[in-house]
Amino acid sequence: MPVIDLSHPIDNQTPLYPGTPPNQIKTIATFATDGFRESQWLLSAHTATHIDTPSHILEHGFTLDAYEPGQFIGKGKVIPFNEEQLKRFIGSENADSTDFLLLHSGWDERWGNDDYFNNYPLLPENLAGQIAKLDLKGIGIDAPSFDAPDSANLPIHRLILGEGLILIENLHNLRAILNQSFTFIALPLRISAGEASPVRAVALMEE
Repeated sequence: MPVIDLSHPIDNQTPLYPGTPPNQIKTIATFATDGFRESQWLLSAHTATHIDTPSHILEHGFTLDAYEPGQFIGKGKVIPFNEEQLKRFIGSENADSTDFLLLHSGWDERWGNDDYFNNYPLLPENLAGQIAKLDLKGIGIDAPSFDAPDSANLPIHRLILGEGLILIENLHNLRAILNQSFTFIALPLRISAGEASPVRAVALMEE
């Protein structure tokens, strides 16, 4: 079964949302001195390709460990990120058979550039409200956030996370699975009371 990687790599040079402390990934044991290798990671839960749970924004929202693993696995659908395609999806039969709606904007091609975290495409609030009411497990995008960087209230996060869905941000390579059938997997670490986690997002393609 073909597997398509939809994730960005994580290292000490990984681009980070403005204001996020830098990653600190270091070796704490080596073969030369210890006979084995071990590393230590210090990084934001929102590093690179990651999921947000409702507890990221809502004080009493679901945390990572409140979900069964199946919440992060399901039938995926990639659509071009524009209003016409969004409206068409909302009113289609595809909406009833989709677990994860993934929005392809092509913004991931700017990953590593200075403008990646500025002026990225945003989901209109009225459409976000309609999508949040669909029977989905989550919504993903190949951009850094569902809200503008200067947004104080994060209305799109609140609309979608408020319905118990998860958000997947900083996806990569969605163009490779446009108009195809696949199972989407974005399993997080099982962190107690965690509000977010980096994921290795993949698409299992139907043969």
